[in-house]
Amino acid sequence: MWRSHCWISIFSAGDGCYEIVDSEEFSLIFRRYYLHKMGVPVNAARIIRISGSSMEPRLQDGDVVGINTVDTRIREGKTYAIRHGNLLRVKIPD
Repeated sequence: MWRSHCWISIFSAGDGCYEIVDSEEFSLIFRRYYLHKMGVPVNAARIIRISGSSMEPRLQDGDVVGINTVDTRIREGKTYAIRHGNLLRVKIPD
């Protein structure tokens, strides 16, 4: 059973939050099949916990979202996780 699943670490994003250190305490388990079906390579999957209210009403403080780190295309109206040095932010480009 465990070969069909993978752990994905949860990181924090908001008003320039620093990443949370990898830890099973901050991980979720996913079926590899589900990630494959969504077109997300297991090693490119990340989970981000939203911190702050800058993305309301689309995302609320405490929401958890998934991202695909290999899909770097910019599309109008979409939400993006952006790393700037050690800071991680989730924003919609203007």
